[in-house]
Amino acid sequence: MGLVGFSWLLTSVTTTLTQDPWSQDPRYYAQAYYIRSAINLVFVVLTIWGGIYLWRLHRRGWTICKTLFTAETAYFVLDTAHVALLMGMGKLASVGSMAIGASAGTGEMGTVLQTITGYPVIALIVLKIAYGKLRQARPSTEESAGATSSVELRP
Repeated sequence: MGLVGFSWLLTSVTTTLTQDPWSQDPRYYAQAYYIRSAINLVFVVLTIWGGIYLWRLHRRGWTICKTLFTAETAYFVLDTAHVALLMGMGKLASVGSMAIGASAGTGEMGTVLQTITGYPVIALIVLKIAYGKLRQARPSTEESAGATSSVELRP
């Protein structure tokens, strides 16, 4: 998910830069686009980073992914609720809401696949189950001279 998101985000930024986002309608589109893209870049990098640690069975991977998936879920929920909140706050807020809405299609390219598939919620549930089972697992046989079991979580 992280590598696909990074690839799609890079394509989106490259395409948007060739079309001069500062002259696009609605007003403040470029600011909204760059903020969304920066948030997506953070999410994508943390997805890759957390995945690497999870692959190595480090506790740090569980911590990164738990925090990341909770933050992504909150971001997606708040992103859908912002339109209703901003539209009722006056003309300037309405202009900002239109810019945020217009940038949704291009600024969210890093996490669009995660949004469509429900990846953060599903991954959080699966990680919680897997982490609980790994904590309960005990090594069945000792390996040679101080080697550790592959199910042991390292700090």
